[in-house]
Amino acid sequence: GGVDAGVVGDGIALLKQIFAKAIGIWEWDQNAETIVPASTVEPARFLGKYNQVPSTTLSYGDITELGDESKQPRPPVIKAVGACSGGRCQEGTAGQITVNGQSSGNIVANGRLRVTIQFFGYADADQMPLKLVAVDWGDGTVSGSTEPINFYKNHRGFKASGSSECDSSNFGTSPAACEDTGPFSFTHEYFPTCANPNPADSYCHYTPRVILRDNWGWCNGTLPTGCPGGPRPNGGCYGLQCDVFSDDALRGTLYAGELIVVPGQ
Repeated sequence: GGVDAGVVGDGIALLKQIFAKAIGIWEWDQNAETIVPASTVEPARFLGKYNQVPSTTLSYGDITELGDESKQPRPPVIKAVGACSGGRCQEGTAGQITVNGQSSGNIVANGRLRVTIQFFGYADADQMPLKLVAVDWGDGTVSGSTEPINFYKNHRGFKASGSSECDSSNFGTSPAACEDTGPFSFTHEYFPTCANPNPADSYCHYTPRVILRDNWGWCNGTLPTGCPGGPRPNGGCYGLQCDVFSDDALRGTLYAGELIVVPGQ
């Protein structure tokens, strides 16, 4: 028989309660005959088979970008590193990253500048895991793997009370999805060899950015209103806007200052 839109539609509605995106839907047709070649002269014959429902017939459902009445997507959260004691660090200001121990202000060096970027980062509990954790250093280089098979646990800090933010209050803070062993950390070295020195002082000015992308395709963005193409009620960017190699100036979280390298004297 043909596709029973009512029955399949009910099934899709149930799937949406479990999955944010369905790749395909198959319907069991008990009257269809399936012929399977066998080693004997007579092939094996079975009654019934699965038929894929064309996506043009019924929408499979995909709430990863626009959400639905029960769920609005949230981009990953990034936070600077706060006060530390005994190797345990609190989470700092949201929407900031820490460079060489500071979360804002210019950093100036002669000849070369070696920096360490640190930050806490986590995805929404329903949109895990993090699939991309990368740093665009602003000098044409990128650190962090872009392999599609990547998955990263949420990296959380500690509360002022000393207890961990990985408190098992939801899946995103459970041991299976969260670790509090320290922030994400990347190291890089800058040189005064940029293609376009700052016209004001002829020095090289760099502004790194960090990009976190979750399993739904969302990443953090530079604007509270999010990237164009919305609605983006919770900010952030989606899909190709999160490509770490793109020139989209709205993707990721920028360091709140500049890294300035002065030619060696």
